[in-house]
Amino acid sequence: MEQRTSIRTKVQEVGGLSVLSTSTITVAELYYGVMILPEGHRKANLLTSLENVLGGGIEVKPFSGAAAKTYAEAGAALRRAGVRYSFQDLAIASIALAEDRTVASNDRFFKHAQRVCGLMFERWEP
Repeated sequence: MEQRTSIRTKVQEVGGLSVLSTSTITVAELYYGVMILPEGHRKANLLTSLENVLGGGIEVKPFSGAAAKTYAEAGAALRRAGVRYSFQDLAIASIALAEDRTVASNDRFFKHAQRVCGLMFERWEP
């Protein structure tokens, strides 16, 4: 079996949280995922971990006007190419495209966005 590098190791390899950014869309998805869990230790621990990461120097990129325009352009190109997408995934890709950033994810949609829209993408598996 192939050994996978953990996300924690990848973050360290690239220079730590202070050189990475995330999107407001991703933050909303993470908070939502925690908030729908039943009350208990797991939910409390995940919420604390999320808040520690967000307070640890990672920059949070907004869905800006430039990202909104990029969303429309990229969405139209993806539609013409027959690629389906969720609002959240295309919004994340659009922020990265507008900010000239690389998306690191395990979601295969971003590979399509790379092919069709020129998104810089690295596949990071958990």
